[in-house]
Amino acid sequence: MKKKRLICLLLSVLMAFAPAALSFRSEALSVEEQVYRFIKDELNFNDAQACGILSSIYGESNFNPTAYAIDVDGLPSYGLCMWHMGRLDGLKEYCSDNGLDYTTVYGQMCFLKYELFNGEKTAYAQMLGIPNTADGAYIAGYNWAKFFERCTSAAYVPRANRAKTVYWPKYGGTPDEPLYSTIAEGVYYLKNNGTGKYLTVPSHQQNNGADVAVDDLVINDYFKIYVTKSVAGYLMKPVFTTGPVVNIYANIVQSGKNVTLYEPTGSMSQEWYFDVVDDGYVLRSCQVTDLVMDLSGDSVKVFTYTGAATQIWTLVPASLPAAVTPTVAAGKSGEITMISWNAVDFADSYFVTIFDVGRNCSVTSSTVTGTSYGLALQDGSYTVRVDSMNSPLKEAGDYMTAGTDVAFTVEKLHEHDFTGVHETVTPSTCTSTGLEKVFCSDPTCGEYVTREIPKKDHTFTTILTPATTESEGSIDKLCTFCGYTYTETVLGIPTQSDPLIKISNVTASAGSTVDVPVTFTNPSGVRHASFNFVYDSSKVQILEVISNDSAVADLFTNGDSVMFSLAGNDPDKAQLTCRIYVKSGVSGDVLLSSSYGLRSFSDDEGNYVYPALKHGTVTVKEFSAILYGDANNDGSVNLKDVLLLRRTVAGAVYDGELDPVLADVNGDKKVDMKDVLYLRRFLAGEIDQFPVQH
Repeated sequence: MKKKRLICLLLSVLMAFAPAALSFRSEALSVEEQVYRFIKDELNFNDAQACGILSSIYGESNFNPTAYAIDVDGLPSYGLCMWHMGRLDGLKEYCSDNGLDYTTVYGQMCFLKYELFNGEKTAYAQMLGIPNTADGAYIAGYNWAKFFERCTSAAYVPRANRAKTVYWPKYGGTPDEPLYSTIAEGVYYLKNNGTGKYLTVPSHQQNNGADVAVDDLVINDYFKIYVTKSVAGYLMKPVFTTGPVVNIYANIVQSGKNVTLYEPTGSMSQEWYFDVVDDGYVLRSCQVTDLVMDLSGDSVKVFTYTGAATQIWTLVPASLPAAVTPTVAAGKSGEITMISWNAVDFADSYFVTIFDVGRNCSVTSSTVTGTSYGLALQDGSYTVRVDSMNSPLKEAGDYMTAGTDVAFTVEKLHEHDFTGVHETVTPSTCTSTGLEKVFCSDPTCGEYVTREIPKKDHTFTTILTPATTESEGSIDKLCTFCGYTYTETVLGIPTQSDPLIKISNVTASAGSTVDVPVTFTNPSGVRHASFNFVYDSSKVQILEVISNDSAVADLFTNGDSVMFSLAGNDPDKAQLTCRIYVKSGVSGDVLLSSSYGLRSFSDDEGNYVYPALKHGTVTVKEFSAILYGDANNDGSVNLKDVLLLRRTVAGAVYDGELDPVLADVNGDKKVDMKDVLYLRRFLAGEIDQFPVQH
């Protein structure tokens, strides 16, 4: 059953009946209701999300904020959510740092909110966007158990069902209304709308039972009330006390008993709701929700709500304006001197006083509504003070808070000599002139003129972007000063006769070693070659680069770099093998690409060659998901794979047609007739697994 705000109940009754006393629930909020209200008001979750959280808290602690249990690891769990180990330490530390009691519902719910926006962002994200329906309550219960509580998976569905079948019928499907208005914590004067008088403690005592009354306002601490958030509502404490708070006298809850001060006990008799009405707030007891703070003569009592003006209170901020320290930008003699300052709370104007120290006279005293003031002064020594004036509490009379005196000097004007320091405003580039300030040679002057800085000459550096089989490349010239660039040479998409470094696509499993063929086709007279492998080192590691190709000579590797020479008979192809290790836990595709520089490939005469690049992909699958024998990687093992293997052994296969990992069915790191024979036996049904799978 949901609670409604006082004003909502009042309006619905007044529409049907003559003015009469209204009835409210007479019991305090249960822990379950406190948790529900916090979820709705502080987390802004809908009813379905709230039902999911309530279901899990019921399963964890049965809504007992001091629940305690020893877990299977021998360590304690505690509280509504049975926080454990580091999260339990976090609860205690957070509450200690924020002045909260970690054993209370409010302290634990504040920490729950802190977790959602910090260490438990994943759990928070899983709760977003859940529809406000019965099915949404099921989803919320399941997600909260899995991602926030992280309990045994056997509890996910029961908690989801309980959220849908138990809590959704109880809380779901009705408009959301807070139990009470949310107000800012702070110090206030509490003005009674019926009399215009203010709440005070006339005896000026801190002892239990001191009477709470009203009086004409005097600006002192006996009228100031500190309003602070508590478990259900708010506590009200006169600022001059060290402990006592506003309390229903001796926990007597009948209408007409006095309101007094009493030491904090944690009782609901000391907590109050602030229910909003048109002209202010109704201060309603959290313990007896049909009794409100009422004024009878000069005595403050609790009484059944009637809507009378003596039961409506206005909260007036009780802070004075802060002192102002102005900043002075002094001009020369006859120029404008500017005084400026930051606006302060509760001030609606400022009083500026400038005093001429040398002549011992006041220059000006002016009231200003803004935050700056300027005037021309002759040379000399001055002080300025800005006082902050007035407050929202107009009936208490105007007052001001004195500011801080700031001394400053106005100097004489002088003849400028603009031969001083040069300060660049806009640097010159190769395409545009710049701008500089040239200051007066007098370092105390600060005046300057602006002058043009001539253009710079272009300074070019060369940038290589190799072509690929899908896009053109280029050799570009880039000016390092201005960023101007132009294309010097276009490197076209390669044809069958153009040089190409191609990395094959292969399949592998996580935690395995795999050989990736790297083919340099149509070297075109290249004698010296070097390039780098580019890859995600968090997923794969290059173990070595080898070659059994007679066309490759003087092979040298250093980390990701590869250097080699080509034999002098102008080969049409040079074959390398890059052996890599796929790290554990990797899945999906891992790109293996290459890069090289402007002078990486050359012939014996020093001419440079710019081959195109073809990147490869290592497709990582679980070992059981790798389809050995699928040499053409089309998703099935059939006669096409036998034909492809035979063509490969005969040397008649184009680069990239065959996946060497899937084709190596006997696991000897080679593709030969042995693999053809095993594949034919597999297709004939003679074997049901390949040797590589054993």
